[in-house]
Amino acid sequence: LVSATSLHATLCDLAGVDLPPDRWRAGESVADLLLGRTDQGAEAVVVTSEYGGARLVTDGRWAYVHRHHGLDELYDHATDPQERTDLAADPAHAATRDRLRRLLEEWYAPRERADASAWGRHVTGFGQVHPVHRGRPDHETYASDHAPHRLVRPPGRDW
Repeated sequence: LVSATSLHATLCDLAGVDLPPDRWRAGESVADLLLGRTDQGAEAVVVTSEYGGARLVTDGRWAYVHRHHGLDELYDHATDPQERTDLAADPAHAATRDRLRRLLEEWYAPRERADASAWGRHVTGFGQVHPVHRGRPDHETYASDHAPHRLVRPPGRDW
């Protein structure tokens, strides 16, 4: 497994450019995999999206969605590639669900920034997180289903 979030680190690695320390870096270099020095990818890949309270991790076979509010989801891609049967509440799959949730929590723990996270906020697809250093209050930063589909940019403001 590899993630598109590894692209920057991989290109820098291949070019011999050192990356500055960054505790929030989402991806790690996969140069060794591309160059055939290893055949191991990641144990699991986190699909990052801050459009609201849902996070996903997959280990290739299983896909687990953790929700800030609402029910979590678990799908077995070996038997259900179209994700039609949610197994999250099935006691027979509790160990898999818990393992993937731990992986997800461990991935986010060193990376999450409260000032740039929509986790736990009502963001529904028309919204986007703007860095707090730009001084945007929530009502200008996050759009909801009830907001206009177009945000108007005030003159002279850098978005």
